[in-house]
Amino acid sequence: MRQYTTEHRMKIVYIAGRFRSATPYGVHLNVMAAEAAALTVADVGAVPLCPHTMYKNFDGTETGQFWLNATRRLMDGCDAIYIFDADWRSSEGTVGELRKAGVLEIPVFFRITEMCMWLDSSLHKPLSAEAIEGMIHERF
Repeated sequence: MRQYTTEHRMKIVYIAGRFRSATPYGVHLNVMAAEAAALTVADVGAVPLCPHTMYKNFDGTETGQFWLNATRRLMDGCDAIYIFDADWRSSEGTVGELRKAGVLEIPVFFRITEMCMWLDSSLHKPLSAEAIEGMIHERF
């Protein structure tokens, strides 16, 4: 665990991965995976922003589009995005969050080791919109 002085500006990292599932148990498993990812991000010294845990009991209370828009809005204040889910391409929300990261020009991480290097150096370059679309369509 890293120790920071009060002068250090902690980075905010958005946690992205599947939420929806065919069953309530599947949603529960997705939330647990997001919680584990969020704790890992905190352990390396960044502030995790994890919509899975914020809205886990709200499934079905609003339209799916409302929640997609709401979670993307949360990204506006983030310094980076961490996609913890290996099957992220199957998630409409995660694909949209990846695209939003491109618009915001914030770094995207798929491995916690890459995030650690970024936290240590803050030199990680954001992915271009073209590279993001290539990843979504498996041309990357």
